[in-house]
Amino acid sequence: MIQIITPDQVNFVADQFIQYYHQFETITDYQRFVRLQRTNKTEPVSSLFPPEDDFFSDWDMSPMDMEFEIHEVKESRYDPKDFNKYLDLIYSHANEKGIPGKRIQMVVTEKKTGSIVGLIHLASPIICIKPRNDNFGGIPDAHSVNRHMIMGNIIVPAQPFGFNYNGGKLIAALCCSHEIRQRVMEKYPNTEIVAFETTSLYGSTKGMSMYDGMKPVLRHFGDTVSSFPPNINDTTFTDLDHYFADLNGGDPLIPNITPRPNNPKSPTTSRKMKSQNAMKAIVKRSCKKHGMADKLAEFEAALVHGTNLTERKRYYVCNYGYSNISDVILKGADPVVNPQNWDKFYQENLINWWKGKAQRRWESLNQDGRLRTELEVWTRNPNIDIIR
Repeated sequence: MIQIITPDQVNFVADQFIQYYHQFETITDYQRFVRLQRTNKTEPVSSLFPPEDDFFSDWDMSPMDMEFEIHEVKESRYDPKDFNKYLDLIYSHANEKGIPGKRIQMVVTEKKTGSIVGLIHLASPIICIKPRNDNFGGIPDAHSVNRHMIMGNIIVPAQPFGFNYNGGKLIAALCCSHEIRQRVMEKYPNTEIVAFETTSLYGSTKGMSMYDGMKPVLRHFGDTVSSFPPNINDTTFTDLDHYFADLNGGDPLIPNITPRPNNPKSPTTSRKMKSQNAMKAIVKRSCKKHGMADKLAEFEAALVHGTNLTERKRYYVCNYGYSNISDVILKGADPVVNPQNWDKFYQENLINWWKGKAQRRWESLNQDGRLRTELEVWTRNPNIDIIR
């Protein structure tokens, strides 16, 4: 791999990073920028047109009258392309479609209206994360984490269903159901799932998330720690990726494919992050080689600015009613059921738990005249409140 580039090349690459990060003052500026870039590329969903008509919009409906269905993508009328199109309309973050590892995508609908109230993407768990290690009292090995945990990578309610009915709590609660846990183990037979984890989209900005107030379903285990700037995305990254490939004899700094025993064409994990780390290292090394102290200082200041955009996210865990998940994951113990909590995690009971919260929320908003009735999708409004 190329190690040193020329001063002109250093200036060009460093300026791409500097200009990119300095255009943002907050993480919401960054997320809105990335979302709008991708929204402009969104095509219509293949089912109904316009696609936003498929989202829930019956704001006179009481939560007590609602019934829900969960449709697994590819096992129902929804296919992956449709899932991604719906997600691009309502998700606050950029939708990263090429995440390797486990993948179960689900569309949640209200049965009587046939409309979408939320989307779920379950994925492989985070291999190592500080708040989990602190709460478990040790660092579990990667195999045990992957065997016993599943992560809610995307848990997103349609808006304003989320605002009017505490919809985020509903979608998160469904992720914690025995029914979905069982589905994960059916699709991935080598797993024995005893815990579900997720993180809030934002933490330090708001100090709370839609997952707060969900005990005993989900419990806050602490906040994550991050010392990296967010990724450069889309056009800027693609241009730099190609630029370095040209300098590197036609090969990208990080290969697109990393063969694995069970998949010789496996996409490289976190390729975008690894590529940018390689680019940064080359710029820093080249600045030192050529005596470009001022450019190095400017470049590092931009990276610090980018890092300061990053949020500490709130980390949450569900134990499905097991009483010893840390021993299972750390020590290989057999799972022990807590009989007082086990039945609470069946889907019907979780929905009934949510209905009490949702009914109080809906009645309060109605009484105060604060019920929202306008669908919040990126194609209609680029100024969506992305931290709710």
